[in-house]
Amino acid sequence: MVSSATDVGGIKTSSGFFDRGDIQQKFVRSRSDGKAQTTLLLSGIRCGGCVNKLHRAVRPLTGISEFDINYTTHRARLTWDASLTPLSTILDTIHDSGFDAQPFVAGSREQSLRAENRRALRRLGIAGLGTMQVMMLAAGGYFAGDSMSAEIERLLLWCSLLVTTVVIAFCGRLFIVNAINSLLHRNLGMDVPVTLAIVAAYGASLLHVLSAQGETYFESVCMFIFFLLCGRYLELRARMRAGRHIDNLASAVPQMARRLDHGTVNLVTAESLIAGDTVLVKPGETVPADGSLCSPSALLDESMLTGESEPVKHLAGAAVYAGSINAGNPIELTVRAAGTATRLAAIRHLAEQAETSRPVETPVADRIASWFVAAVLIAALLVGGFWTIYDSARVFEVMLAILVVSCPCALSLATPAALTAAIGRLGELGVLLSSSRSLDQLAAASHVLFDKTGTLTEGQPQLSETHPFTDLPASECRRIAAALERHVTHPIAYAFAEHDDPEIKADNLTQVIGAGVSGDIGGVHYRLGNYLFAAAADSITRSAQPPSIDAGQSGPGDSQTVVWLTTAETVLCRFELNDRLRQGAPKAVSALRARNIHTALLSGDEKNITQTTATRCGIDSATGRLTPEGKLEALREFQASGSTIMAGDGINDAAVLAAADFSFAMGQAADLSKTRADAVLLNNELELIP
Repeated sequence: MVSSATDVGGIKTSSGFFDRGDIQQKFVRSRSDGKAQTTLLLSGIRCGGCVNKLHRAVRPLTGISEFDINYTTHRARLTWDASLTPLSTILDTIHDSGFDAQPFVAGSREQSLRAENRRALRRLGIAGLGTMQVMMLAAGGYFAGDSMSAEIERLLLWCSLLVTTVVIAFCGRLFIVNAINSLLHRNLGMDVPVTLAIVAAYGASLLHVLSAQGETYFESVCMFIFFLLCGRYLELRARMRAGRHIDNLASAVPQMARRLDHGTVNLVTAESLIAGDTVLVKPGETVPADGSLCSPSALLDESMLTGESEPVKHLAGAAVYAGSINAGNPIELTVRAAGTATRLAAIRHLAEQAETSRPVETPVADRIASWFVAAVLIAALLVGGFWTIYDSARVFEVMLAILVVSCPCALSLATPAALTAAIGRLGELGVLLSSSRSLDQLAAASHVLFDKTGTLTEGQPQLSETHPFTDLPASECRRIAAALERHVTHPIAYAFAEHDDPEIKADNLTQVIGAGVSGDIGGVHYRLGNYLFAAAADSITRSAQPPSIDAGQSGPGDSQTVVWLTTAETVLCRFELNDRLRQGAPKAVSALRARNIHTALLSGDEKNITQTTATRCGIDSATGRLTPEGKLEALREFQASGSTIMAGDGINDAAVLAAADFSFAMGQAADLSKTRADAVLLNNELELIP
């Protein structure tokens, strides 16, 4: 295997250059399982057969876990064990297969496509001019008839031959080279029948010109090449549009940032920012990193992240994200994450993952196209044999017609082009696909399941009532609960944030997903969560029904969430939290039911609260007090009777989102849930699901 040369910023460099650790930092991500992941930008791909050829060449290499190509965008997602196979070996394998590859970095795709666009326009322009010239020369013969002298007719034919030769040499060479490469690698690509038709028609015309007898096909050859190039150019333009959303994400973060060092403003690169830095963002500038707002308030344009067209107001302490545009006064923020650790980078990674994932339909179409080419060649031979017996004078033109009209390009290009267009359109609507493998499940769905808090509701519960059961004051109960929830990211934790007392420290914190949190404060062990979790202390008798509140106190409202605070000896307090339904939740459920799709609510909340929420939304069935395992079991029961979609947002929903046939995570969902879901609703609009 010969080391290939890769063009990086106009400089040819050896593939071994990309094995350097300092270089890989810019485009390789390290996964938790120790494997590396990157996106490659491919060139030289012309059809589905090219994609299959690359898969057969790269996937068998040692250490390759994943190598998926999206034909439309010419990107490949690569996951591999770098300790077993260096990246240079993979790049050299791609080069030996007749293609070129380079790591995808921000701006590289746009540069590559611009260069390809210029080359395509030159080929298309020359083919168009050549076609017009040959047609003009042929028209002379058509209209002159017998009045044209033999010398003039011969001159026009030689001129047509010259122009056609230029068109084939400069424009048709693309198809010929691809066909030769396909045959050398024992692959029947789509350019094989195209090349056979071009070469056969040109060769026959050349012989007829030299022998001064027979028909010529110069105008047909030029026109055929021109129309093929038109199709390729339209495909190229579609590819340029398809990845524009991701390119916008890549360029959304500014290159430079204003860091505050002891009151002095220093201009530094955004990548050099670290957690704890303080950054100044002036009006109209873009936030360079994720962080917490230090200024009293801020007005931010978050359309790049959420699709929300109106600026959003944030107060001090609120989380702000890279890619947001400051639409108000100068603001300061404390950096929490920068570079590849930002929310914007995560969204971009999910988008890249969706574009390079190959759904089931695509490889099927590719295989059909490959077999179709073989069938076309066999059919041309069989038909040629028949016409040799029936009318030998028409054998050539009949076989040529079969090769021309049976070009299978559309067969293999339609599926990936349609999927890429769908992904792009969904991105514009605020639905970010992380995988397109399960898209077909959307059309076949018979059940849609919803989580409650943060999915059907806004996920911003407010503490409405505090009911203590002991002499411990209600205010003290709230401070204890706030200390336990201080480092928890579940939406319920935010309801206690305003009661947080920094002087109260909680130790030995343990969070049980979907149940609650426990910890020690002042030597006392507390539990906060649903009743089954909170009442799990040794000295508390567990029961299906929690203790009733004192006479004269109102019971929990139907739309409320109830949280219990206990110690090892007794139940201390019950908190009631209100969380408003999302505005579009009932409308989304109504649209699903109109399509005869069964809807269900799966929640860890109390059964009466869960049922009431389901009734308000018009959901068919509801199940409460579910653990994450219980949700997974319920999902499998629904899957037994049909394709099932799940919508959720919490860490406790990660397992059920991953197990569903198709899943949606809300835009404010936990990162783990987003990585397990097939799509993310960036602007939290449930109406987009139907």
